[in-house]
Amino acid sequence: MRADIKLALKVAKATAEPGAVATFDPFNAIPDGLKITVRTRHHSSIDIVVRNIPEEWGWTEGEDRWGRPRTVATPALEALAQALKTIHRAYNYDGSDISTDYFDVNYYGGVADANGRHLA
Repeated sequence: MRADIKLALKVAKATAEPGAVATFDPFNAIPDGLKITVRTRHHSSIDIVVRNIPEEWGWTEGEDRWGRPRTVATPALEALAQALKTIHRAYNYDGSDISTDYFDVNYYGGVADANGRHLA
C-alpha cells in the first residue's frame, strides 16, 4: 500500500505535455503539508491515515446523511479518500458470506483522518 501511494503521488507530480488531454487526479490536488501514512493495528487491521488536512481545503459546512448540519469533507478530500480506499482494498481478499454470518478477510480497516474520522 505504501509503495502504491508513493507511486500515485509521483505520477500526480509529473507534468503532462502541452496539448495533452487533462485528466482529474485526486493526488494532484493535494496541498503542501498533507501527509498520508499507513498504520497497522493488531495483526488484522490496516488503516490509511490522512494527516495535516488544511481546514479550508478539507472541510466545509454541510449536512450529514440525516440532514443535520455538521462539518463534512469537501469534494476534493472525498475524491482523495476514495482513491486511497481503492488502494486499500486492492490487496484485500473477501470470501465472506453474510447469509451464513461467515467472515473471511485478509484484514480490516479503512481511510481516516488523524482524529479518527472515517473518510471512506
